[in-house]
Amino acid sequence: MAIRSLGRQAYPPHHRCRQMPRRTHNGFTLIELLVVIAIIAILIALLLPAVQQAREAARRSQCKNSLKQIALAVHNYHDTHGLFPLGYGATVDAPDLPGASGIRAPWTVMILPFLDDTARYAQFNMQGTWAGRKDHATPTNFALQFERNSRFQCPSDPSASTGPSANYLGVSGGGDASLAYAAAKNACCNRSVAFKNGVFFANSSTRMRDLTDGASNTLLIGETKDMPLDNGVLSTAQIQWGRSWAAPVTNNNESGNCCWTMNLLTASSDGINTSGYDPTKHDAGSSGSATWVYLSASGRGLSSWHVGGCHAALGDGSVHFLNQNMDIGIYRSLGIRNDNGPAGGL
Repeated sequence: MAIRSLGRQAYPPHHRCRQMPRRTHNGFTLIELLVVIAIIAILIALLLPAVQQAREAARRSQCKNSLKQIALAVHNYHDTHGLFPLGYGATVDAPDLPGASGIRAPWTVMILPFLDDTARYAQFNMQGTWAGRKDHATPTNFALQFERNSRFQCPSDPSASTGPSANYLGVSGGGDASLAYAAAKNACCNRSVAFKNGVFFANSSTRMRDLTDGASNTLLIGETKDMPLDNGVLSTAQIQWGRSWAAPVTNNNESGNCCWTMNLLTASSDGINTSGYDPTKHDAGSSGSATWVYLSASGRGLSSWHVGGCHAALGDGSVHFLNQNMDIGIYRSLGIRNDNGPAGGL
């Protein structure tokens, strides 16, 4: 009788083979893994500089836009009031002010309504005083001074997100430091000088018509990186002092008439990026220390955290990147509103 298979051919037992299970390899060998890691490291090394450059380019663009908005706010103030905001108000027309002598609102506070920041402006006591020392300012104003305001900060500044410092200062004038109309009385701040041949200075009332060199030939606002914040405490009086976007003057001498710094004003005197702040020499709360040499540097020249130069707004509201190697004569002349120069402009 024939044997039929159902769906498969029948074989005698001795024709059947036992199949061994196959082993599969799902991982990398050590050599393969090391090769992949090496390739990834090489790619990161190649891409990281490009990514950093792209980020810095974005920060520079944002910085330029911030400075443009501030320049437009200054112009809108001029259109409304018929003159540029004063650098800051003072009872006497000099920066070496004795004691709590009545420093009034600086230009950075006066333009707040034109920066869509009316709510902050309304909180200040406009009849009060402003200063970086606690005993020289109205309490309300002192507290508001040290609230961070990102409108005045460059995104490239590593400390911009942690404090109320400012990177955009009004230009008080220009020229060699020997031509300044006032200087510090004490050697501990011997780099502090003040000009008033520009747009912003103590009790200034500059109008567009006063820019006889032409608005496109006159510096309005410039960048700085030389404005660290110090919340140190003076040992003798336990008085907090510091620099902020709204504190026009800081004085760290107990007698009140020695060491002063112009917080919100700069000048085209020292070359661009030549007088940088050195954090390794920052000695908080020590009168006569290297701290004040570097703090006062911001009032003498423009500087920035960008490579090769800094941004500046001109009197016509345009914003330019000034090369740090530009001719010193042209640079100094740009800070002066009425010296018949520079002949060729930028």
